[in-house]
Amino acid sequence: MIEIRANKVFSAVKQRGPSRVAHVRIPLRFDPEQEDHSPTLFETYLLIALMKLTDATGVFEFGTFMGVTTLNLALNARAGAEIYTLDVDDASAREVQSELPKDGQLIGLRMKHYQMAWSEDFDLARRAPIEALYGDSTRFDFSPYSGRMDLVFLDGGRDLRTVRSDYGNAAGMLRPYKPAAIAWHDYQNPETPELTDFLDQLAGKVDLLHVHGSSLVLYLNFPL
Repeated sequence: MIEIRANKVFSAVKQRGPSRVAHVRIPLRFDPEQEDHSPTLFETYLLIALMKLTDATGVFEFGTFMGVTTLNLALNARAGAEIYTLDVDDASAREVQSELPKDGQLIGLRMKHYQMAWSEDFDLARRAPIEALYGDSTRFDFSPYSGRMDLVFLDGGRDLRTVRSDYGNAAGMLRPYKPAAIAWHDYQNPETPELTDFLDQLAGKVDLLHVHGSSLVLYLNFPL
């Protein structure tokens, strides 16, 4: 695993002036006591920088939850970009809720407050329309998105089976012959050991970058 400072990512964005301004929605917490697994503000800025570095016209997110990250990506995407976000459907969510108590609490919260973040800001998100997709990512048909994505953000299941499957599908969606990136969330989180172990092993086969001070790991098909 290659350790880098965030400035290496931010400095690679060559645009100046208004192009370096990011628009980020302040998240609304339905339960202030509930643990927050969403990307931090710092991590959100890194994802926005990746969109600019790849000049992304196609973005795919695994793990919508309440859709705050999805909205922030849409708010900062170039005009005409396509934003897709995949989350478990109700049937799969109930299976996970019964099998994994900790994840089930988060899924139960999502199902209780099912209004996505962008439903309140649809005018803001219109710059890059969001398409919400539902299903189990290990069984979902990704073929319509093959070779069409410039940025894939993996923030879904953390069990080894799902992590392996999601990586394979993410790699298949990357657009060839131009800058493209995959970003993982929750690396080195004590609650996601299988994800961390998988990425550490994968780093022995492909160049992966861990951004210091964050839980993001990046795969870039271009040099910074």
